[in-house]
Amino acid sequence: MSKGGNHQGILIDMDELEFSDFSQMKKSDFIIVLDGLTDSGNIGAIVRTAYALGVDGVIATGVKQLNLSTITRTSSGALLDMPFMISNNILDILNELHQLGFVSYGASMDGRSIESMDFAPKRVLVLGSEDRGLSKRVISKTKEMVSIEMKEDFDSLNVSAAAAILIHRMGYAIR
Repeated sequence: MSKGGNHQGILIDMDELEFSDFSQMKKSDFIIVLDGLTDSGNIGAIVRTAYALGVDGVIATGVKQLNLSTITRTSSGALLDMPFMISNNILDILNELHQLGFVSYGASMDGRSIESMDFAPKRVLVLGSEDRGLSKRVISKTKEMVSIEMKEDFDSLNVSAAAAILIHRMGYAIR
């Protein structure tokens, strides 16, 4: 039944995941938006961290389909409790959230150090894929770029590791 997948001794037969709708997301205070991120392992790890640290919802954009069973497994089931949706157009999502008073913060090596920042009560963390980062169109729509200061001369972190640090900091450094 597991089709050769790593089942770790557990197999669950469940109904298809019901996605949240955008009207539910708009009532939140802290949202993660994924810009073209497709790696199920990274998405699952981000969802797990987001759920554990109090993020209100995750929106995957720029993708048509995701391997939800892998994301559910990697998130240790957090995907089943975390509001989650897929949207084709990240620019529409960001525009509407901005109109509702959200401030967007994009993860970038060229951003301001996260340690020196305070964050708006209604905030969006935008994360790009590891190979491309945030798209230029998304960067132009994002209000503030943030980065994690490295102690060593190293170019980046895995997106899910960076997300964990950024989510933690953004959860506690509110204006």
